[in-house]
Amino acid sequence: MKLGCLTKRKFDSRSKRGFTIVELLIAGVIMMVAAFAVIVVMRQSTAMEVEDHHIRQARMIITGLFEEVFDTRGYPKEYGAFSIDSGKTFFDTTYDVIVDKRGYRYDPLMGELYVRVEHDSVTVNGKRIGIDRVSARIIWTENDGTIDTVALSKVLAGVQ
Repeated sequence: MKLGCLTKRKFDSRSKRGFTIVELLIAGVIMMVAAFAVIVVMRQSTAMEVEDHHIRQARMIITGLFEEVFDTRGYPKEYGAFSIDSGKTFFDTTYDVIVDKRGYRYDPLMGELYVRVEHDSVTVNGKRIGIDRVSARIIWTENDGTIDTVALSKVLAGVQ
């Protein structure tokens, strides 16, 4: 029977069976590969987000340290925290700090904070200018074994 440009087709018993086992297995493998790819991408993005969080935390620790030591103009506060004559200071020493309280398996992620001060001076037009460079660095090991570091420096200059 002909209906315009369409013709009626005969179906045999073979065409009515549906999907074969091989077709179902191939479709399952394709779905598993796609799901695996999505899981890998999600895990990598989560790891990158956690690492970025740790870097931000380390920067905040160092920035907080600088805010405690320096006044708003960038000069050392009155107690002479990094003066050579002030006796024992917290500079040129390593301290343990918590980079992430949440950590891995409920243990906090620990890092090492190291602060260093370098003193120098130059003479310009007969005036002696003191230059102090304060550097702070935090080093920690991520849960996957990679070592990360954040370092910040502040340079101070003043007429002596």
